[in-house]
Amino acid sequence: MNETYKVPDIQVFERFFSCPLNYNDRQGPTITVFARQLIPFSKIEVGGTLPIICYLQGGPGYECSASPPDNSSWVKFFLDKGYQVILLDQRGTGLSTAINWQSLQALPSNEHVVQHLKCFRADSIVMDCEYIREALTQGRTDTKWSLIGQSFGGFCATTYLSLFPDSLHRVYITGGLPPMVVNPDKVYEATFKKLTKRNLLYYEKYPGDIVRVREIVHFLVNNVVKTPNAGTLTARRFLLIGIDLGFHGGFDRMHQTILRAHSDLRQIGTLSYKSIMNICNTPSFETNPLYAVLHESIYCQGDASKWSAERELEKQEQFHYLKALNENKPVFFLGEMVFSWCFQDFAELRPLEECAKAIASEEHWPALYDVSKLSKNKVPVAAIVYMDDMYVDYNLSLQTSDAVNGCKTWITNQYLHNAIRYESDTIFKQLTALLDCQEF
Repeated sequence: MNETYKVPDIQVFERFFSCPLNYNDRQGPTITVFARQLIPFSKIEVGGTLPIICYLQGGPGYECSASPPDNSSWVKFFLDKGYQVILLDQRGTGLSTAINWQSLQALPSNEHVVQHLKCFRADSIVMDCEYIREALTQGRTDTKWSLIGQSFGGFCATTYLSLFPDSLHRVYITGGLPPMVVNPDKVYEATFKKLTKRNLLYYEKYPGDIVRVREIVHFLVNNVVKTPNAGTLTARRFLLIGIDLGFHGGFDRMHQTILRAHSDLRQIGTLSYKSIMNICNTPSFETNPLYAVLHESIYCQGDASKWSAERELEKQEQFHYLKALNENKPVFFLGEMVFSWCFQDFAELRPLEECAKAIASEEHWPALYDVSKLSKNKVPVAAIVYMDDMYVDYNLSLQTSDAVNGCKTWITNQYLHNAIRYESDTIFKQLTALLDCQEF
């Protein structure tokens, strides 16, 4: 049921759309896709005529981070520009039809689960967007809309430019020009280089954590620590908190987690419930399992991922924590990566282990980008590329920028990957100036 309510200065419409699970079988099963439509309360009478901009969230597998909505940050910027804003919970996330082992166990076999999960990549997300765009613009003279793509949302926006460019007015991409590769191998080669630098910078800021982290890892290697939901807090799982290394504020959040955990070991000889939960919540694979299952597949076009990050990790000896312990060296954190053992250590992922293996072995992924069409692109596109981005490689992003005709790119070392949470006005003002061919 669609509902509406008011938050300060905004009328919110909550909309549920019934979309085909598989757009190659439109008469088959359907799923629900949820979106919030935000219209300035002062313009509610003309809301149906306001231009529309749709926000595509980072991920994959995460619901819209701007929900619940408020009149702040980038939302306010675009509402003040005269837009109505669409906040999409991409298929499988948030209030859209959920992906978790509880929902998937209704399917008759693992093969059915795998085929189901294959319908949740960027191409299907874009098809959902087209379905929603057509519904929202029905009866309007102007049936196009614009996009904001943050991180993986930028990957989706680039797929959109490949599939339905005639549906778009303009596109903003923030930290999300996708690597145009056939598998993730080049991505992780670049990622580990950046991750090495971020680890060194972290220990430069918090040198006391070198000993603290070594002691925490030593404890986890020598003790079995269970999480409240019967998962296992292994040393390797602990090191995944390094996913925060590339975010504004990430170093400080990690330090607080490490400081508390180390304090627990010194005071009570084990990890407290609070410390275990602090560690378990980063990364959030258990609340958003779609991320873990599909993460490497977002880079695949006609090739298999074959646990790419895990294969690359084997080559990166500076990340081997047992070796670091034995040689009395700093233990390096891992980053935005999913490994086969995640489906053993994380309780909520265990039922999906065999399906994850099948996804990692899948070779027949359709193309996500039409390089020929992108080379002839006529849609105004502006992108910010962060030189120190730990998640979307700078050099691979520039290759994509060159491949998209007319893409205006702002390259900066001032910000990190999540900058639109903190500097949205500055970023979107300058990207808009690029699109409008203004000085900034």
